[in-house]
Amino acid sequence: MNLSGFEACHKDLFTDIDQLQKIYNPETVKKILRVRDMYATYLRTPSITDSVLIKTFVTKYRVSKPTAYADLAVVKSLLPTLGKEARDFHQWRAKEMMLETYRMAAAKMDVRTMERIASDYAKIFQVGTPEDEALPVDKIIVQPWIPTDDPSVLGLKPLPDRDKRIKELIDELSSKEPDILDVQFEEADITDFSDISDSAFADPLIDNIQ
Repeated sequence: MNLSGFEACHKDLFTDIDQLQKIYNPETVKKILRVRDMYATYLRTPSITDSVLIKTFVTKYRVSKPTAYADLAVVKSLLPTLGKEARDFHQWRAKEMMLETYRMAAAKMDVRTMERIASDYAKIFQVGTPEDEALPVDKIIVQPWIPTDDPSVLGLKPLPDRDKRIKELIDELSSKEPDILDVQFEEADITDFSDISDSAFADPLIDNIQ
């Protein structure tokens, strides 16, 4: 699969290693596993500093600091979706623990434990539960929105003599600060980016994620 390291980490952060090896080249697999480990470390100890995290992973995986910082950039890019990602992480972790326990029980021919784990697995991952059916498009009711300047629709009391009060405030402020009515400005040209090089938008951390 032709994905950058950044995209691969976002797409398959918790995919089983056997499956990763079938999809990606060895270097990308290593990166995903490093980012997964760093992400798990961050979840366990959210108060850990960047410097400690970088030092730990440079030593643990024998990678350069730029590579470790690139991995950290991926981890931080996942933080806005921390709630969902944390749930995905714990699901993956629970699955790994249950499968390992099942393998140990099978080795000991412990049928009772095997049945309990199989039942818990089906319950946790809702195996056999039908997915919610999509609501037919023709059944979706469009909510009508009517623009209004009436604050009572929000439960607020309308201001008496609103227009008169606004005029009074304008007169009062303009008499105290006459300069505010004489503001000069120049239209900004935001349509022509031809003279801006790509390097102006470069991010050294993201560029190292390959």
